[in-house]
Amino acid sequence: MMNAAPSLLNLSGLSAMERKLCLKVNRSSGESMKRALSKASIFDNSRRIASTGQNLLLPILVEPPISLQAELADIGLFEVLDSDLPKPRPSRPTLRRLLDGEVPLGLISLIPKSFDVLGDLVLLEPVSDSLLPYINSIGNALLKLNKSAHTVLLKTGKVDGIFRVPSYTFVAGVDKRKTTSTEYGVRLNIDVSKVYYSPRLGCERNRVASLVGDGETVVDMFAGVGPFSILIARRRMAKVYSIDINPDAVALLRENISMNKLRGEVVPILGNAAAVSNTIAGVADRVIMNLPKSSLDFFDAALRVLKSSGGIVHLYVFSGGDPVQGAAKLLEHRAKPPGVSCTVERTKVVKEVAPHEYMVALDLKIAKN
Repeated sequence: MMNAAPSLLNLSGLSAMERKLCLKVNRSSGESMKRALSKASIFDNSRRIASTGQNLLLPILVEPPISLQAELADIGLFEVLDSDLPKPRPSRPTLRRLLDGEVPLGLISLIPKSFDVLGDLVLLEPVSDSLLPYINSIGNALLKLNKSAHTVLLKTGKVDGIFRVPSYTFVAGVDKRKTTSTEYGVRLNIDVSKVYYSPRLGCERNRVASLVGDGETVVDMFAGVGPFSILIARRRMAKVYSIDINPDAVALLRENISMNKLRGEVVPILGNAAAVSNTIAGVADRVIMNLPKSSLDFFDAALRVLKSSGGIVHLYVFSGGDPVQGAAKLLEHRAKPPGVSCTVERTKVVKEVAPHEYMVALDLKIAKN
């Protein structure tokens, strides 16, 4: 039974440090009690709040004065107790804090605020040239921050070329490029020296996979190592034709198919999507076009693989300025064959890829008359 007065406890002969005082309150009044204690400057931030059944133990520095007791009693029942409450969990160190003293103060603001973790790899975007003399210290700090990581790599070139493979240089840890990543229950083998893969698209892949129904046939025109394809086939009784022109990507795609339990079927195809579209014409209920730099160049191929009645196309483009309006204009300027109508059902900004440049997803409803 909690009492409105703490005088029932014989605390007068003990110091606040020895007593380790706390206020036992009901959960329902815990937040209000804490605010009142904080306002009175007697809430003890050096210890954590503890839970005991339906009650909370709020750490306090001293016994509440009489004037405060009346205010607390209006909020709810309370009792002053001795309790050895735990100390606060130490705050997670930040990259900049770890590099204090390692990197000159004038350069601290240039340290990247974000980075990608892919399996046991940490991937850094290009940094300012002035940070390069300290890049090893930055890499070692990143390994301390990410206990499961073994390798830090620095991107040194743009995603370019027919295979869209970025260039990385070794920074710290174990010098390697291949890893296994898990995304929404799917395990993927990835070699960043041979294939393009962005962990930042995980939410978008999950969104598209959630739209696919059992019995659908999907064409993934630029499949890479298969993140879209395998996630779909894991969840749905769907057939996915997974096309990529990069032989290393298709080899990893085959590995990834074998290492995941799938409800549906993934058919890996090595080749140019435009050429392959002639051999699988008219099969698809849905097409994924995740090649934003040049996806519109393959729009006719996407229409070709859709069934005679039409279907859904998930089109990705790069757009500047107002990204939504810019993406819509890019689509408007793309000529469509006679008898084909295209309705934009949804437009979504996926991510910013450069200042004022964005990757945009358009979900298109295609009808063939």
